[in-house]
Amino acid sequence: MQALRRDMSKEACVEAAHDMMRHLFADSDLLRLQPGDAVAIFSPIRGEPDFYHHRSVFFEKHLTVCLPRVEDGQMNFYAVGPDDKLVLGIFGLSEPGSDCQLVTREKLRVVLFPGLAFSRSGGRIGYGAGYYDRYFARETVPDREIRIGVAHSYQVFDSLPQDAYDIRVDYLVTPDGIWPTT
Repeated sequence: MQALRRDMSKEACVEAAHDMMRHLFADSDLLRLQPGDAVAIFSPIRGEPDFYHHRSVFFEKHLTVCLPRVEDGQMNFYAVGPDDKLVLGIFGLSEPGSDCQLVTREKLRVVLFPGLAFSRSGGRIGYGAGYYDRYFARETVPDREIRIGVAHSYQVFDSLPQDAYDIRVDYLVTPDGIWPTT
């Protein structure tokens, strides 16, 4: 998966995210977002779809855009505005700077999950550090939180090996569409 994604151009990653955004917002009943709701995206690396490039769509809908930042071995989400500058963080990822505001778990409405591979049943293989698994295991899941796995079509499989501590996603979105996990 890493080799396949690494071969993707920046333009292809931006286009993939554009198609995914179209699917996410095509069905207004799916996300049920209200102005002020927080949407967690991620800074793309190594061929991941680039939602950050399309963040203006979220701002136009008056949504709070959040990005993860790793501090002291734990991941948290921080709100980023249209003009906020990102800093280079762990693993060479762009992260919110220290002037960005922490967004608590109960404020998150939609979370876009990166990963190397996803199963149709909601399983996810990340990069092995477990930041997302640990973050989402820390607290009870709010009723309103929707977890969406973000993948290129070739990253979706019928099944994947999973451990009890692996966090599952509720939906998968690819450039080809969006569907609930089973």
